[in-house]
Parts: sequence; C-alpha cells; structure tokens
Amino acid sequence: MTEAISLPPAAGRTVDQDLLMLLDHALPVVLIIKLSGAWYHPGLLPNDTVPGIALLNALFLAFCLYGTVRLLLTHAIETIFAEPAYLALLVLAAIGITLSVSSPNSLGMVRTAALFFGSCVFLRYRFSPYYLMRLFVAVMGAVMLLSLLTALATPVGIMHGFDAGRWRGIFNHKNSLGEAAAITLIVGGGLFAANILRTYWLVSVVVVTFVCLIMSGSATALAAAAVGSLVFATALLIVRLQVIRQQGLWLLLALITLLAIGGYASTGLIAAALGRDLTFTSRTEIWQQFLYFADQRPWAGWGWATISTTDQMLPIIRQTLGLPYIQTPHSGYLSLLVELGYPGLLAFAAWLSHIIFMTCRRAILGRSRAALIRLAVACALIVHSLFESTSGALPSLWLLLLFAVGPRITIRWH
Repeated sequence: MTEAISLPPAAGRTVDQDLLMLLDHALPVVLIIKLSGAWYHPGLLPNDTVPGIALLNALFLAFCLYGTVRLLLTHAIETIFAEPAYLALLVLAAIGITLSVSSPNSLGMVRTAALFFGSCVFLRYRFSPYYLMRLFVAVMGAVMLLSLLTALATPVGIMHGFDAGRWRGIFNHKNSLGEAAAITLIVGGGLFAANILRTYWLVSVVVVTFVCLIMSGSATALAAAAVGSLVFATALLIVRLQVIRQQGLWLLLALITLLAIGGYASTGLIAAALGRDLTFTSRTEIWQQFLYFADQRPWAGWGWATISTTDQMLPIIRQTLGLPYIQTPHSGYLSLLVELGYPGLLAFAAWLSHIIFMTCRRAILGRSRAALIRLAVACALIVHSLFESTSGALPSLWLLLLFAVGPRITIRWH
C-alpha cells in the first residue's frame, strides 16, 4: 500500500483525481533525479546555464510548488511540527534577506528551500517510507548502473588531470558520484539488512553502487558510508539481541557519542587510512580563509547563497591560495556559518541533534525499521557535511530522505 492519503477506487475516480495521482507519483522521481546531479556532465554540456538545465530547474521548482500546495491543503498544521528546528533555520534565512549582500540570491534560496521542504513533508504523508526508499533505490540504482557502464565503456566517465583515473560516471565530478553512491549504498543495504526488501535486483544495485563508491575515490563519501553503515549495524544488532528497550536506547546514544569522540581523536589515523594528509587535500587552508569572512559578520552572516555571488569573498580567496577553481568552503557547516552566522549554524545543529535522538527512540523503542535507515542517513550526513558543501542545509538527496521518511504527526483538536 503506497498511499497515505486515501483515493477512491479506479472505477470511481474522476480525471482530476487520476491527474493528481499521476503528479503525486511523479513528484519523488523528479526530486531524486534533479538532486542527484547526474543530469549535468561537462563532457556533454558546455555549462550549467544552457536552456535544458534551466528547464529542468523550472520543472523542479514547479513540482516543489505542487507538493507544497498539496501539503497545505491536506496537512497545513502538521507542517509546523514536522521539523520545527529546520523551519527555524528557514525563518532565520528569511530574516537575513534584508541584511544579505545579495538579496535576490538569498531570496531565491529561501524560496527554493521552503518549497523543497514542503514537497518532502507532503511525500511523508502521501506515501509510506518503505515505498519511498524502494523508489529511491530504484532510481539511483539505474543512475549507478549508467555510471558504471559509462566509466567502463567511454573516457567520458573517467576523471582527468589531478584526479586522473577516478570514476565520475555520468556525474560532473568524482565527489558527486561518491556522494550519490554513499547514500544509495546506505539505503539499499539498509533495506536488505533490515529484511524490508530482499531481491536479486537489490543485491545487484548494492554491488554496483559499492563498485562506483570505491572507484570514485571520494574519501569523504567513503567515510560517510562507513559511519552510516556502522551506526545502522549497531542499532540493528541492539534490536536483534532484544536488549531492554530503554537500556538499548541509551546504549546506542552512548555508542554514537563515543564514535564521534573517537573519530575526532583519531583524525590523523583516519586521514592516513583514506590516503589523505591532515590538511584533507588543502581543505584546512580553505577553511581558514573562509573563517576570516565569517568573523566579519558572525551573527548576521553574509546571506544565504551569497558565497559564490559576492565579489568580496571568492576572488580574494582564490588569489590568496592560488586556487582559481574554488567554488565553496568544502564544508556544509562552514558554509552555514559564513552565510547565516552562528544562529543559522546552531539551528542546523539543533535539527540534526533532534533527528538523531528521535530516530534512535523510534528505532529502539518503536522497533521501526524505517527509523534505522533514517538514523544511518543522518549520521552519514553529519560526516559528509564536514568536508563538502553540497550537503549541509541545502536541498539534497540527504534532506529529501530525512524529510520524506520521517514520522507522521497528527494534530487532533478537542
């Protein structure tokens, strides 16, 4: 049963209801394809402003608007309680528009993020989490297979220059392939391990995805996938061993805390294991430069989506470091700090902490298999956001899953 909102049987439906059903099922597919980033490849398109890209962006926003309107017509009140900490982040970003160094860009990002959030929460109420995760693996599995074939059969799927030999498949960069493979591996492996779906097709997707992840050579994606998988396996083991539920909850939270502390204390060993030095491919030098700009506006920030648009930031950093192709701080947290200040960063941290605690509760106390996978995705996102700006608080495959497969809240008035 995929529907959470009941519809009349086929014989009794009108044309309008059939159209709504078609659009409802198309919504998650459009979001997954757009957020995967697999639709843009520098070997096939000259830049990311060609008409086809603009059309896809417009289609993405149109479907987000559709999902948000559908949500407001069916579960308007529940939207407030779905993810309050992330809503607080959106409110802070909206307030920051007036202080932004590029108000049009900040306004556009707030609009996109709000519509994306609304459409994802609509999916939470429209479909079951298991249907959405199976659909996610089906779409991304096809993307992974195409990336595998492209890398094996053509030079287009292989990186050149500094990262020569590493796979990028049908993506624009090896890190993009690695990120997509990491989240697909966590969800696909979770579906199999939790006994939600066990088919030869799923095993094939997991194997192909694992190969793409390894061959991409993305250390960040490998670390995120490893942490997510470890947390998932630990939580699943606690459930399978039938540990007393309250004790199991505190045990899992303690293990996650120890994993975080141990990871921080073993930074040097982890970097060496991943073939990196302590600068994480010069990321620490980049972070230091962006922190200088964050210190200039620590509370108001420069405005959401302004790092790449202001002439006061990227050109100076590129010239200082001698790296002409820098586009982001290579950290989702640092991006938030620069653009939204400490309030925005704290709101995002509060949302992530709330996600971790509540999914642990649902996974251990409620024995929810969907919560097990959601917990793994959240933990992997925390790691990935340390070194890449493509995750963090921006619309992404990570947030799509965290928003869409969350718990449904029903408000009853007495």
